[in-house]
This record gives sequence, structure tokens and C-alpha cells, in this order.
Amino acid sequence: MLLNKTPTDAIIIDFPTPSSAPGSKFEKNLGKKEIIMSEILKALAELESDTANFDYRFKDFPFYYIASIQKRLQDNLAQSLRPHGVTPQEWRILASLNETDGLSTTEISAMTLLERSRVSRITDSMRDHDWITKQDNCTDKRFSLAFLTKNGRDKFSEILPVVCSVHKKLLHGFDESEAQLFIGFLRRVNHNALP
Repeated sequence: MLLNKTPTDAIIIDFPTPSSAPGSKFEKNLGKKEIIMSEILKALAELESDTANFDYRFKDFPFYYIASIQKRLQDNLAQSLRPHGVTPQEWRILASLNETDGLSTTEISAMTLLERSRVSRITDSMRDHDWITKQDNCTDKRFSLAFLTKNGRDKFSEILPVVCSVHKKLLHGFDESEAQLFIGFLRRVNHNALP
């Protein structure tokens, strides 16, 4: 369906008609129609000039769904990881150290999107489980660096298929090109959200 504004403040609505059925009842009823919509156009103009008049609906915006997906993902991950004795936050730290070993608390915080104080508490607990070890930073003694232990790498390998299964469920019905396009869109939105 195509909407085109004419000089007479009308909107022409072009409805696609099936080429296989020329002259059909469908074609007669849904051919080119001209609908005068001056009141609607006036309302749209007011919306453009004054967003205070906008009828805001929370669920009409993509960021509601992004927040909803994140909440459900965390809930699903927590349930799936519980039998393995790992929280979603611990998983994020394991994954970040598996990708780049020897990170400071600040670097882990940036990668995992967790607060520094929370990362510090979680990594202390993970050290008690012998999943990570902490070593002094040779360039700055004020900060220690976290490294995965063998047990930590084994734990990462153990739960990676569980996490992949949860993520795969979220992308059910997407083919490879759609999934890549979706990720590309999210990267662009994430970039736009930078200060």
C-alpha cells in the first residue's frame, strides 16, 4: 500500500491488485482510491510541530522490546544455568575472560555492563570457586588482573552449549541473513546510544 499526498490535501492510496485477476471484484473494490483526509493531515502536522500532543504508547517503541528481551533472556539464562551453579553475571565474566584473559575490574565492568563494585564482589566469589585467579598488575600495583583458571575454562566449556541454546531460541525462525541483518541493526542502535 502506497500513500501519496496530492496538492489538494488528499491522500491517494494505491492498493496492489492481483495481475492474475483483471476486472475481478477484488480489483474493482481495491483499485486506486482517493480519500480526502485533511483532518488527519492537520493532526499529523500538529504532531510534527508539537510532540506534546503525541499519543505515547509504551509498546509502540522498539526500546520497550529491547528491555523486555533482555529481562526474559536474564530469566531464561538464570534458570538454565542454575543446575551448573553459575549465575548470568558469572557467565558474563567467564565469557569476557575467555575472550580476553587478564582484565582489570574496570575492563570487566565495561565488557559485561556490570557495575565495578558488583564485578569486584562477583570475582571474589569466583576466585573462591577456583574459576579465576587474581594477579597484581605489573604496570599499576593499585589494580589486580583476573585470569581464568583451568577450572574456570572447564566451567566455561561446560555451560557454553547451554547459553548457545538459550540464544538460539531467541533467534528461532530467523535465517542466517536475517540474523546478521538484525545484529547489524542492533550495532547501529548501540552506536547511536553512545553519548
